[in-house]
Amino acid sequence: MSLVKRYPDIHPAHYRIGAWAWLAHRLTGIGIAAYLVAHIIVISSGLSGGATFDEVLAGLQRPLFLALDIVLLGVILYHALNGLRILLFDLGIGIRQQKPLFWSFMGVGVVVFALMTLFILPFVLGRPLS
Repeated sequence: MSLVKRYPDIHPAHYRIGAWAWLAHRLTGIGIAAYLVAHIIVISSGLSGGATFDEVLAGLQRPLFLALDIVLLGVILYHALNGLRILLFDLGIGIRQQKPLFWSFMGVGVVVFALMTLFILPFVLGRPLS
């Protein structure tokens, strides 16, 4: 007998919002850690000299990397807001209102993400604000 047939709740189709929030929190944490490693590598390129560092930074000014900054913003916002929600639960606040609290925080995240994207988008499109 397969594990999924024996325990049907472990199949992702049966996950509720709390399980998806937990999974997304873990994945965004891994993504932030990976970004930190990449950031350290980029900053370390300065040890090879100013010219090398300038080349690396010039490469990171391409629209693809600037668009990834928008993705990074979303990842950090989700992770921070969901982490704050979890902290409130640890303090005993909102335990009985987990789902509304989750959606409220995600609503705030969407608004902040939209505003920040409007600010960042000109840079991604190659038209910085003057």
